Amino acid sequence: MKVLAHVHGYPPSHNAGAEWALHSILADLVDRHGYDVTVAVVRPPRDQPRGRRMPATIDGVNVVVERSWRGLSALYNDADIAVTHLDCTGRAMALAARTGTPLAHYVHNDAQLAFHGVTAAAADLVIWNSAWLADLDWSGRTCIVYPPVWPEWYQPRRGAHDAVLFVNPLPAKGATTVWRLAERFPDRRFVVVAGGYGAPDTIPPLPNITARPNRPRLTEALAEARVVVMPSHYESWGRVAVEAACAGIPSIASPTPGLREAGVSFRYIDHRDVDGWADALVALDDPDTYCAASDDATGRALLLAAASRAQIDDLAAAFDDLAGHA
Repeated sequence: MKVLAHVHGYPPSHNAGAEWALHSILADLVDRHGYDVTVAVVRPPRDQPRGRRMPATIDGVNVVVERSWRGLSALYNDADIAVTHLDCTGRAMALAARTGTPLAHYVHNDAQLAFHGVTAAAADLVIWNSAWLADLDWSGRTCIVYPPVWPEWYQPRRGAHDAVLFVNPLPAKGATTVWRLAERFPDRRFVVVAGGYGAPDTIPPLPNITARPNRPRLTEALAEARVVVMPSHYESWGRVAVEAACAGIPSIASPTPGLREAGVSFRYIDHRDVDGWADALVALDDPDTYCAASDDATGRALLLAAASRAQIDDLAAAFDDLAGHA
């Protein structure tokens, strides 16, 4: 089975939740189902040195940079099925229609399909990233695949790791709440990791805040963390909290539908309730409370990983059927 993913950016140069969700699925299709997967990236990394290309393979997934209509058409013609999401949706629909290649859309937010004008006629399969996001009125074929986070990619972390970790300092991710917490707790260390997209909020010049660059995986930042905070205004899932859970690190999160469904967080608190966030941080200072929260998060992460694998099995069956390989 040959699968083509047509995307705007991809790890390790473009590190955001949607990109890692797609990569984790594609890598699992390669590993467990023996698929031949090629990713066509239309935007080469901005920091890529001249004369160098993106890695040829990442976790068994072939990655190429291709922006030309002719080159993309050739890739579509060679594929049994194509997958796209976000910025490449319009062009992918046109290429799929021209080449007759079945097209699947991986959906990461509740405005994505409408924004790109996707109808059931232009989507042979819609892959929702969560149950809450699934549109029950969608008339076409669908399935749900949670953004996979594989626990084996992370190491358990407990004890002396002391930082409050915040990833992607955007206003919509609750940056203002985090800055207020850092002001309230001058003796606590806050580590702020740059996100993979958007214009970051200005990090206040507080001595207890340490900025870290964007990296392909959060393993380095998680090695410093005791707790993760996600006071997001919107999250369709909440990958950072699940990654933390895989490492045994509790998180505190906003009660967005996605974070609620992920179910890994110690407490869910509205991003405007700074007092509530402060109380939750203090509650995790108790060793017994922390250990219980860590164990609960780890257990939930294992359940999510098992669910993701079962969902990917269903996705593979759908791909086989659409490609006529069933």
